[in-house]
Amino acid sequence: MQTTFPAAPLLPASRLPRSFTLQYAGLLVFMIGDGVEVGYLSPFLVQTGQTEHFVALLFTAYGLFAALAAGFSGLLCNLFGSRAVMTAGLLFWIVPQLLFLGVAIPAHSSALLLLTYGLRGAGYPLFSYGLLTLLVTTIRQDRLGRAVGLFWFCFTCGLPTVGSIVAQLLLPVYGQYITLWIALLGVGVGGLLAVLPLPTTPRAEKGSLKDIGPTLRETVRQIRHNPGVGLACIVRAVNSSATHGLIVFMPFFFTGRLGLSQDVWI
Repeated sequence: MQTTFPAAPLLPASRLPRSFTLQYAGLLVFMIGDGVEVGYLSPFLVQTGQTEHFVALLFTAYGLFAALAAGFSGLLCNLFGSRAVMTAGLLFWIVPQLLFLGVAIPAHSSALLLLTYGLRGAGYPLFSYGLLTLLVTTIRQDRLGRAVGLFWFCFTCGLPTVGSIVAQLLLPVYGQYITLWIALLGVGVGGLLAVLPLPTTPRAEKGSLKDIGPTLRETVRQIRHNPGVGLACIVRAVNSSATHGLIVFMPFFFTGRLGLSQDVWI
């Protein structure tokens, strides 16, 4: 017997990419804010008294939460709707970051740093992939390629491209710590710009947490019957590990070993 799971379509599956102009703009601003810290966060934390090894552990915790959130983002959209998942992503970014900046860093608490920054890792995958799921399920098929291309343009243009440019402009004026607060403000503005115009999913179309188990089993079954999907997941994991691992040690290497200024490195 085939098992079916509740879906939560927010909009008719006949939309055009221009219908999501505000969401694209919000994603761009959100990812710019997310990307401001990329070029200098690890040296900054070392300057506050943390070791390089601990900073690497911090980024590992962040990555684990990001991976879990990314893996569950589409499933949660199917159960609760993309607007709810994007809102959750925005909250997972803002609330832990407030504690990270306002409590953990001033207190020099390794445990709080690990907890707050780790939890924040769930923020951008829930927000951005929640939007991607919305686009994939509501855009007209003949415009879907353009819609997804625009998504990745905004995503990558923000993190790390324009985010690094913003950091380069802000750091000489406001310093490292205040720049992180400004980035937090940017994330909040971008998130609200994307989320607020979206309609709320009707209660009748929502699923519940008890549907997660059967949906996960169906996901595993699909991967087992389509080995190429599992292989693509492995390749993506290896690729992302190298890419995001560079963020931890490259600032130390280029500024410490090669002697570049922070401005030139960024």
